[in-house]
Amino acid sequence: MRIVQTEAGEGFKNVIESDGIELDDQSTYFLLPDIPAIVQAENLFLKRNGLWGERLLTFGKLSFISNLNSDERRNVISRLGRLFLMEEIVDELNSEFSYFKDKFRVKGFPESLLKIIAELKHSKITPQEVEVIGNRESEGDLKEKLKDLALIFKGYQDRLEREILIDDIDKLRLLSESTLNGRLRDILDRKSTRLNSSHMSES
Repeated sequence: MRIVQTEAGEGFKNVIESDGIELDDQSTYFLLPDIPAIVQAENLFLKRNGLWGERLLTFGKLSFISNLNSDERRNVISRLGRLFLMEEIVDELNSEFSYFKDKFRVKGFPESLLKIIAELKHSKITPQEVEVIGNRESEGDLKEKLKDLALIFKGYQDRLEREILIDDIDKLRLLSESTLNGRLRDILDRKSTRLNSSHMSES
């Protein structure tokens, strides 16, 4: 199996032509960086070789492969599932809130919390670190807000762990770790992966 990676701005057609890649080679898969590259690829396939089916490697497919190969395989939680989970957590913890005590029923509150937690996880900030930062604030709304946020964040992470679930940010982390430690390459190598061009990648 050969994986062709197009860098942003290169142009899918340019890479195909410069590397002499045969689009009808069913062992060639494509990892594309943006919508323009995907549109170019679709147009080329439609004109010359028909639909390309599963030969586009997406973040979702690669993270799914990484999850299958993980020592701690987890069930993927959907966005709607995350929303329901957050609503449950907020409802369970509302009696412990300081800042959010009268605000947790505001429309869109669970969605906002999920976005904040996603940013924190993406920045590799833990619930404990949020709590430490909050404790450094001697007074005011910020201290109470951070304290509540740490409580919610911890509750969310605990539920994911307890129910063996994985969200989008954890999938990204898993994929990154699999790429860095070579595990993703090991999986692909089972299918005789060839990665030997400036336009080829291991992930």
